[in-house]
Amino acid sequence: MLAADELDALYQAECALAFEEIKREEDARFFNLPHTAADFAYWSKMEHWSLDEAVVRAMGKAPEFVSWQIIKAFNGISPFVGQYARLRDLAQRATTWQSYRRGNTALPHRTMLDRTIT
Repeated sequence: MLAADELDALYQAECALAFEEIKREEDARFFNLPHTAADFAYWSKMEHWSLDEAVVRAMGKAPEFVSWQIIKAFNGISPFVGQYARLRDLAQRATTWQSYRRGNTALPHRTMLDRTIT
């Protein structure tokens, strides 16, 4: 029979292995590969972004490679997609509110960036 401290050490080691495997899987998903990183210099020159472009930018990704339509199947599996879904929900709610106030659904990118930085 194992002593409590030995059992705890084995448990901690197994947890560490499980977390490492989860991180490896997450890092290997196509939306976490280096080529999907945001090109902020390019996108900062645009006057407006769509809601999905703003969300993907706020998550540090390029909309050419990452979009809700492409990654939504990973919701509930991937921590990145879970965060993306939550931010997207907030942005959709804010855009709906703003559309009633201003009569449009375009989201100025500076507003979105200000919200993600603070």
